[in-house]
This record gives sequence, C-alpha cells and structure tokens, in this order.
Amino acid sequence: MIELISPQPGGVMRSPYLIIGRAKGDFFVNGYLSVVLVDAQGKVIAGSLAQTREDVEEGGGWVDFQAELNFSILEPIAGELLFRKDNPSGLPEQKIQVSYPVRLEP
Repeated sequence: MIELISPQPGGVMRSPYLIIGRAKGDFFVNGYLSVVLVDAQGKVIAGSLAQTREDVEEGGGWVDFQAELNFSILEPIAGELLFRKDNPSGLPEQKIQVSYPVRLEP
C-alpha cells in the first residue's frame, strides 16, 4: 500500500526531512494521508500530512506523495514512520496503518 523512496526502510533521517514515496490511490482522503514519526516507545515526535499533486481515484493505482517532517532530538534514536489511512467511520476493520523503521539523528 505504501512504497518509500526516501528514506529507505531503516534509513537515517535528520530534521527537516522530506519524505518521498507512493501509495495506492485509495489510501488518500482528499489528496492527503497522515504521516507520524514515533520513537521506539511509540511517543509521537512529529506528524504531517503527505500530499499528492495528482488526481486520486478511489481504488486507483499508485500515486506519488511528499511530506516534510520537522523534529528535534538530542541524540540518535530508533524511530518508526507510520502512514495512516483516514478512518472517519471509526470502525476497527477500516483502520489501516503501514509502518517502516528509521534511524533518527540530531
């Protein structure tokens, strides 16, 4: 559902960081998808909305996106990028999240 171009899974991120990737069209809501950066304990470090400049069709093919994350840390730590599909219904079966490990550096 999500393919990262930058960073690569397990790659290093320094703030500010431009995330580049692509996602299936049905992962977007109104041309956006949620991106959250958390530490190894799940604490939110940063968040943003990834945006596409393409028309997104429901159930469509792959769509390119970008998102900028700004964060502040004092030492290198393990982190995780979470990509979340909006779930306005609140139904658990509609909750979709894709995650990738990353390494964060000051």
